[in-house]
Amino acid sequence: KKLDIFPGERPVGIQLFGGAEEAMVEAARIAEAAGPELIDINYGCPV
Repeated sequence: KKLDIFPGERPVGIQLFGGAEEAMVEAARIAEAAGPELIDINYGCPV
């Protein structure tokens, strides 16, 4: 529920970072379903 996006909050971007493939796939699916204008994926670069 933390990914609820309300009309007044647009544009919205979601950043995902991690290295576990299955977790990243699931996170990307959840992020996509939220409907942001941008999804930034950081896969492997240490944060």
